[in-house]
Amino acid sequence: VEGDEDQSVYSVFIQGETVCTGYSNAMTMLLNYKGVETVGVASEGHAWNLVKLEEEWYAVDVTWDDPVASFPVPRAMAHQYFNVTSEFLRLHDHQWDESGVPEASGEALAWVP
Repeated sequence: VEGDEDQSVYSVFIQGETVCTGYSNAMTMLLNYKGVETVGVASEGHAWNLVKLEEEWYAVDVTWDDPVASFPVPRAMAHQYFNVTSEFLRLHDHQWDESGVPEASGEALAWVP
C-alpha cells in the first residue's frame, strides 16, 4: 500500500499490507530474533536494511524485492535488491544520510540473478 498509516510490523503480519518502513521493520525484527545483525536505513521517502553476514555488510531492500508488488518496480525487476552493495543502491535511486550506518560492501554472499 501507499501511505503513512501502515508502517508497523503489525501491518505486515496482521493486516497483510504495509509500506517500505513496515517491510524494513519486519525484517529487522525477524533477523534480530535469529541473531543476525541488521540496521534499518531510511531516506526521505524510502526504507530498507543493511545486514551483516559473515563479517560483511549487505544491503537488502525487501520492498523493491517483493515479486507481488507493482510499485515501485515492475515485477520483472523483482529480486534485484537482495544482498547488494551500497554502491549498487546509489546507482539505483537510493539516497540516504550515510553517516552512522555501515557501508554495504560485501560480495561473497551477493545475490546473482
